[in-house]
Amino acid sequence: MSEEPQEYEARESLPYVPSASFQQDAYPLQATSPAEHTVSIPPEPPFSIVPDSPSVRKKGRRGLWITISLIALLIVSVSSFFVISYINRSTPTRTLDTFCNALRRQDYQSAYNQFSQKLQKTFSESTFANNFMPDAVTACTYTSTRSNGQSVITSMRIVHGQAGANNDVVTLIVNRDQEWKIDDFYRT
Repeated sequence: MSEEPQEYEARESLPYVPSASFQQDAYPLQATSPAEHTVSIPPEPPFSIVPDSPSVRKKGRRGLWITISLIALLIVSVSSFFVISYINRSTPTRTLDTFCNALRRQDYQSAYNQFSQKLQKTFSESTFANNFMPDAVTACTYTSTRSNGQSVITSMRIVHGQAGANNDVVTLIVNRDQEWKIDDFYRT
């Protein structure tokens, strides 16, 4: 079925009409007289709000999880540092244990390192070691410590292989580095 084009009669001039897709949003133009030259512009359609796509939400949550993880890691690290520092802190008992264990192993340098600077100025490490070398220490014990603020006093018993035992009163102090050191001892 073939249709032949029909001729149209020019009745009156029609206004310009844009394509059909634009016509859906267009508002009807008002007829104006040619002398006025006014053009009616349709208002812009309102912006439509597009919900966040899943990929945008995932990125936001990923950043949130990374931030939360970093904060948690920082809290755990700082807490661990303080716990380890507290566990490894210097105490009078640790200083006395180190001193006694060093004497039993004949590690006189380590035992000497448990003395305060004041006590180390009284005699050298070699003098200290020479006093213990001839007769090795077989036992070293001490009583519970009594604190007087920044100092602690305890009784210590050092047993030698042949010479018998020494009973000493030992005073420990806290130095400026917050380490407990043996500051004085004398025989009872």
